[in-house]
Amino acid sequence: MNKIKITIDGKKYDFDSGITINEIIKVCYTGDVSVICAFVDNEFCALDAAITKDCSVKFLTYLDPIGNKIYQKGLMFLLVYAFKEIYGYTDTIKMCHPIDKAIMVRTTCSIDEKALSKLKEKAIEIVNQGLAFEKCLVTREEAKEYFESINFNNKSDVLSYNTSKYVQLYKLGDLYDYFYSSVMPVDTSVLDKFELHYLDNHSFILS
Repeated sequence: MNKIKITIDGKKYDFDSGITINEIIKVCYTGDVSVICAFVDNEFCALDAAITKDCSVKFLTYLDPIGNKIYQKGLMFLLVYAFKEIYGYTDTIKMCHPIDKAIMVRTTCSIDEKALSKLKEKAIEIVNQGLAFEKCLVTREEAKEYFESINFNNKSDVLSYNTSKYVQLYKLGDLYDYFYSSVMPVDTSVLDKFELHYLDNHSFILS
């Protein structure tokens, strides 16, 4: 097996070629905050990316601006999946505009504080399961048909403006979703810091 040298915070490490960033974290990272993604020679990478040449690696957590954006995307998908697990596909949930490090969320069904507490419990359950975010490449038409079939019409509308033949989706459990970001957390286990705040019968805040 070929060896490569990886520089982290000015210190060089020897690893086997093909090692993933996630595997490197287990050996080298000693921080208290979970790593969300990384820069490899200034190239943005997910934690399951394999490294095959000498390089420098910088770990990013949710405390870093870029890492925080990835964390938010992961939280959004986590919440949509938790909502689907409780309510199925009859009712939908929509991420609206950001509000000072938080996001307003609206639902088509009526939701009270007890229901919101149940939603949070389901989300925490999924965090504890450590479900993987899986990357998938499908045709744009396949993606549109899928989102229309589960009443995610806003996602289908977004894809109508995409001229590519293929699009990248992410899969969590049995649910697929589309994000502009090309990188997501590796799994749900890192998404353990969030709060849900009740607003009214059809909206709440994800922070």
